[in-house]
Amino acid sequence: MSIGKDVILHKARLDEKKKRLATLNLRAENYIIILRDIIDPATEDSNDLDLCRAQITLEDFVSLNEEKLALKAEIARMERELNG
Repeated sequence: MSIGKDVILHKARLDEKKKRLATLNLRAENYIIILRDIIDPATEDSNDLDLCRAQITLEDFVSLNEEKLALKAEIARMERELNG
């Protein structure tokens, strides 16, 4: 494969990763909204909170953030490779 094709393929993969990161960022924003809804600070009695649901949602959110961090590192590496 020629160098030009390699660069084009690399850029395409990088664009895919950036789109995936944008999707993960949107999902993260949604998790924040959901968590705020579950753990409503206006709730007077903490026994009324659905803490099991909050815990599961938070675990998913943490996992999503770990995926985001790994993807950001991969994007940075790919950009360094592309820019020399």
